[in-house]
Amino acid sequence: MLNFSSMTHGDSPVSLIGIETRSMPGNKAQILLEFNGPPPNPTGFSMENPSKMIFDFPDVQNNLSKQIATQKLVLGVVTGVNFIQSASKTRLIVSVLSIVPYSIDQDRNKIILTLDNDFASPNQGALNNEYTISSLDFHRGEQGEGRLIIDFSKETVPVDFSEDDNEMRVEFRGATIPEKLLRRFDVTDFGTNIQKVNVERVDDNIVIHIIATGEYEKVAYQLDKQYIVQVRPMAAGSLEQLSLQKFKFTGERISLNFQDIKIRSVLQLIADFTNLNLVISDSVQGNVTLRLENIPWDEALAFILQSKGLAQRTSGNIILIGPSEEINAREQLALASQQQVQALAPLESEFIQINYAKAADMVSMIKDKSNNLLSERGQISVDTRTNTLLVKDTAENIISIKQLIERLDIPVRQVMIEAQIVETTTSYTDAFGVQMGGAATSQLGKYTLGIAPTMQTARQFADSPTSKNTTANNLFFDFSDSAAKGLLGLALAKLPGGTLIDLELQASELESKTKTIARPKLVTQDGQTASIETGQEIPYTTTAQAGSTPTTTFKTAVLKLEVTPQITPNNKISMDLTVNDDAPTTTTFDGQVGINTTSMTTKILVDDGETIVLGGIFKVNTGNTVQSIPYLSKIPILGGIFRASDTTVSRDEILIFVTPRIIKNIASH
Repeated sequence: MLNFSSMTHGDSPVSLIGIETRSMPGNKAQILLEFNGPPPNPTGFSMENPSKMIFDFPDVQNNLSKQIATQKLVLGVVTGVNFIQSASKTRLIVSVLSIVPYSIDQDRNKIILTLDNDFASPNQGALNNEYTISSLDFHRGEQGEGRLIIDFSKETVPVDFSEDDNEMRVEFRGATIPEKLLRRFDVTDFGTNIQKVNVERVDDNIVIHIIATGEYEKVAYQLDKQYIVQVRPMAAGSLEQLSLQKFKFTGERISLNFQDIKIRSVLQLIADFTNLNLVISDSVQGNVTLRLENIPWDEALAFILQSKGLAQRTSGNIILIGPSEEINAREQLALASQQQVQALAPLESEFIQINYAKAADMVSMIKDKSNNLLSERGQISVDTRTNTLLVKDTAENIISIKQLIERLDIPVRQVMIEAQIVETTTSYTDAFGVQMGGAATSQLGKYTLGIAPTMQTARQFADSPTSKNTTANNLFFDFSDSAAKGLLGLALAKLPGGTLIDLELQASELESKTKTIARPKLVTQDGQTASIETGQEIPYTTTAQAGSTPTTTFKTAVLKLEVTPQITPNNKISMDLTVNDDAPTTTTFDGQVGINTTSMTTKILVDDGETIVLGGIFKVNTGNTVQSIPYLSKIPILGGIFRASDTTVSRDEILIFVTPRIIKNIASH
């Protein structure tokens, strides 16, 4: 019977409307019960084997849902909470590891049930379990986690772990520590969530404050004579996603907080929590101290097994746990027995038809040194004509070989790759100038002088009917430049009426474009290299020494596409590509034809049917030519009449496009 102060309630029935469980310092557990009115006096008793602490609330109705009324917990000594409703009362059943002292308090419409821990009190632990913290070590793990490792002199130590915001507090009761370790450690340079570690002495205890920032997940546990606090960065998303992506633990999350508890009891708690069938070897003995908060249960199990040198083997929903040496010995014994059975098993023969792969390639995989599917007595041969395997081995091995062939003898998907090589040349010519022409004749004694832009024009003027002398007595002067755009010719003949002055304004603009498109296309199997090329071979003649016979060699100028496609599981296509476009030049060098080369080698990943630009080459050639008549072109303003300019711009572009497509019309296996 429970003895504490009396509590009164009205005539209306009182209902249980809420329950909350929480962990308290010192490995204590607390259960808070909320009612819709003043609760009645509970009565209580305990049971052994299994250990249960039972509390009855008379005239109280249970208004909790079924899911809330029954809870599995790992909280101090508490392993579960269950409510049962009868006509006259509500019964609270608390499953515990062992019967422990408890206290009951009332706060208005709430009853607070506090259960003590199942080990010696703090003062007694400090008095009888003196130990020394010998060293502190901090380092960064492979996944960016910060690990604080605390070494001490005994395996059984009283440790209290708590957390407040971004500060974790680890208290070692009754511990001693070297003075050089009583200081603040700045671990920011390690690049983890942990920023500082502060070690201080409080009364007879050593308290370590761990200050962290950002989003993180913490784990605190003890392995032999080490206490480890691990803080891991939390990726974007939920804790479940973090476990799946980075730490490979996928179990439902669990919290464990025990001091020097029997390891068999902890394993039994995990089995109850996961509803798995657990088989524990009789060799599993000893106690463990650990505090694991909100981590996957399979990760918690891994920590526990690691701390005691244990191993596990899973078969379906049965987990076998035992010492590593014992499990290894059992497996070796089972393997020896299996080998003995296999050595005595009768041999069978079977023909296996290979449909898509080469039978010889299948033999290489079946007889691979690292994974040989044949027994020592097994034999395999190939009929290349019918692409058939003849296998002689035990029935079990033949089944394994047929399963392998069924998985691998499937049609390989094919890929069609189409490339486009586009060459564009754009030229632009802009010419501007003034051409002035004039002709004249003059009499110099017995000679007639003809002056004109060209020799022909000067002769015509000198031999004209107005000339008084014969051709033999004529003088001709040509002041022209046939290549000039600005020309001035003067023929001084009859100044009054025989002077010719031509004014010609030239303005021309020429634009031309050429485009060459090459489209190599090929089909190949997934993972197989294929190439296609077209072009010509150009002969080159060389002479090693004078008088020796000339030697003719050939060099190829081809358009070539070489590709190795790889289809990814999500139907994207990864390709190793080499594109080469060669063409003979229109000019020769020492009588030999040159080769213009455009090539590209790359690796890309694209979607099925997507066109991608592999790359491009862009060249611009600009030329500017100015022709002028000396001196006259320098005259201000009028000098422009005696000048001509010629501007040429040439743009060459080469672009390479690739479009891969997965061929889907292949018969299924």
